[in-house]
Amino acid sequence: MINLINSKTGFSPQLLLIEDSIRRASRVAIVLFLLIGLSLGGLYMYFSSKKESLERTRMELRSEITANKNREGLLTSIKDRTRIVERVSTSQRPWVRMLNLLGEVAAPPVLAGVSVNEGGVIETTIQGSSFDELASPVTSLISTALDGKIKNPVLRSVQVGKDGTVRFSITFSMVF
Repeated sequence: MINLINSKTGFSPQLLLIEDSIRRASRVAIVLFLLIGLSLGGLYMYFSSKKESLERTRMELRSEITANKNREGLLTSIKDRTRIVERVSTSQRPWVRMLNLLGEVAAPPVLAGVSVNEGGVIETTIQGSSFDELASPVTSLISTALDGKIKNPVLRSVQVGKDGTVRFSITFSMVF
């Protein structure tokens, strides 16, 4: 028996064209899939490096802010202290002039003591062996008051010791 049917059947030309187009489309799809995958991978790498860079910048800025907070606190503290020192220095009076004046009027040992109260009133104590010895410092204080260097001189007390020493307590205010 002879077999007249072809054992190998070939594909029809339409099927071959369809198969060829499917192969080309699959190659294009694979290439597109690889390109899209590589592009997405590249974008992921780019954005992740940007994120790390921004995180580092954020941490640096936070540490800088913390350092600046401390420095700003110190500067504020220095500024406040400067204001206090300025206020104190403006309220200070030139007591050196008062001490120089007292040195001219009655130098130690005649000048026994000096004190200044909160109101700025100066209390001096002068002492000597007699009234005559203290006449010169008292006269000098009176002439200083007449010159306008001191105001309101007041003799507060006079004490005479058993040995004859005389002690005057005098208060006055400086004119600054």
